[in-house]
Amino acid sequence: MTPQEFISKWGPGGPSYDLNERQGAQPHFIDLCQLLGVPLPGSDGDYIFEQDTLVLGEARGYADVFCRDRFAWENKAPGRNLDAALKALDLTVAHAYGWADYTAAMPDEEILKRLLALNLERAA
Repeated sequence: MTPQEFISKWGPGGPSYDLNERQGAQPHFIDLCQLLGVPLPGSDGDYIFEQDTLVLGEARGYADVFCRDRFAWENKAPGRNLDAALKALDLTVAHAYGWADYTAAMPDEEILKRLLALNLERAA
């Protein structure tokens, strides 16, 4: 898939532009992976679609694509509000990092300190 084909398919007026999240999240991510020439979810047991993750207490968070110790991805249909999804994604990512004490009130300095420690650990 070329960049122009991706834009034509997923951009305004394209055949996939008006798909809802359930219809479009996985095909969009697959096309993006093919465009970038990177592995698809399912190629590794810790790299999957639709990860349901227990986050703080009994609250559940979901990630459309999840790669343990790497990232969580949330996709929304065009025009949809991302605020609630991003808050849930923050919790999902914090859980993936093993931060059981994470809350939205955690100071940025603490988050940056922890991220630096993870990066240094990964670099070593």
